[in-house]
Amino acid sequence: MKKVTFGAVVTCLGLALMGCNNVKPMTATNTPTYQAKTTAQQYQAYSQRFLCTTGLEPVVTFINDSQIRLQVAGATTTTLDIAPSGSGSRYASNTGLFGNHGGQWHQKGDTAVFEYANIHSGEKIEDICQLQ
Repeated sequence: MKKVTFGAVVTCLGLALMGCNNVKPMTATNTPTYQAKTTAQQYQAYSQRFLCTTGLEPVVTFINDSQIRLQVAGATTTTLDIAPSGSGSRYASNTGLFGNHGGQWHQKGDTAVFEYANIHSGEKIEDICQLQ
């Protein structure tokens, strides 16, 4: 009698667990459809204007998902590549900023840190910039 009862309990438990599964099987009506898109269709470039503590007014154009174009009026325009960041978005270049020195743009929300070398002394400058 114990064997019959144990078997009945296992069977009932198995049926109950199968009833708890609410995942729909894939059918022709709920099969996901994916449409390939070109990179140009996936990303729309846009620009943001900033005002920095030194008075610089850089315009940052996000040209794709891995590069920005950084333009400082009367001074320079350069492209920076995405770089590892613990938080926010960071872009860097070894050349192309102020006398062909490298620099970086690290943005989180409406605030950015623009790091570059002084054109005359080569001294590193960290300029805090706010979205306008």
